[in-house]
Amino acid sequence: MELLIGLVLSAVVVLAAMALWSSTRRSTDTLVGITTLQGQAHQALGVMTQQLQQAGAVELRASPEGASPALQSVVLSEAWEGLDVQGDGLRDGVAVWGEEGGRRPDSFTVSQEHRSAGTTPDCLGAATVAGLGRVDSRFWVSAGVLRCQGSGNASGQPLSNQVEDFQVQYWAREGRGAAQRHQLLRADQLQGRWSQVVAVVLCLQLVSDARASDAALAWSGAALDATAGPRDCQGVAWPRDGRLRVTQRRTVFLHGLGRLL
Repeated sequence: MELLIGLVLSAVVVLAAMALWSSTRRSTDTLVGITTLQGQAHQALGVMTQQLQQAGAVELRASPEGASPALQSVVLSEAWEGLDVQGDGLRDGVAVWGEEGGRRPDSFTVSQEHRSAGTTPDCLGAATVAGLGRVDSRFWVSAGVLRCQGSGNASGQPLSNQVEDFQVQYWAREGRGAAQRHQLLRADQLQGRWSQVVAVVLCLQLVSDARASDAALAWSGAALDATAGPRDCQGVAWPRDGRLRVTQRRTVFLHGLGRLL
C-alpha cells in the first residue's frame, strides 16, 4: 500500500512538472517569436526611415566656383531633378512617390541627389550606377517579402520576410503662412500634390508561420494593446487564427527636401 501511494504521488509530481515545463516552453516560444518579428520590423523600418529622411536632399555648393571664399555664397545644387511621376520621361522634382494598394500592400519610391558612393548609397548600401545623378530606392511587398530595389542593383533584394501588410500614408502641406495646414492622405488622394509631401507614415505588419496556442496568442495581444486589442495596419482587429503578429508604425519627416520647400 505504501509503495502504491508513493507511485501515485510520484506520478502527480511528474505530471505537474511536465505541465509547468510545457507552459513555460509555450511562453518562451511566444516571447521568442514576437521578439523575432519585432526585430525584423524594426530593421526594415530603419532602412526605409534612413532613405526617407534623405529624400530630396541636394548638395550645397559654393557660388561662383573658383572665386575667393570672401566672394562666394552657398547655393543648392541643381543637378537633381527628382522622380518621373508623370511617366513622360521628364523629371518632376518630386522626392517621394507611392502607389496605393487598397487592401493589398502599398509601395513607394524615394530619391535624392547622387553625390558619391560613400555618402549616398541606396537602400541596400550599394553604390549608384556611375553617371546617374539620382539615388532612387523603391520599396514594395511581393509574396510576403518586403523588397527594395536601389540604383545600384538591377533587381530587388529582400529586407524582411513574413510580411502580412504594408501601408503608407503621406502628410501633405496645403496653403502658406498662417493659413497652412497638413492633411494625411493615401497615395491615390494626392493627385499631383507629391511635391507637397513633408512626412510619410509607415505601417508594417509581420506574421509568424507557425501557429501558437490560444493562450499564447492572447498573451501576445494583451502585451501589445491591453485596452482595445491589437489592430492591423488598416485598423481592423487581428484575426484569431493562432498566429503571432506584430504591427509597427512610424512617422518619418523628410529632412532633406532642399529647394523643394
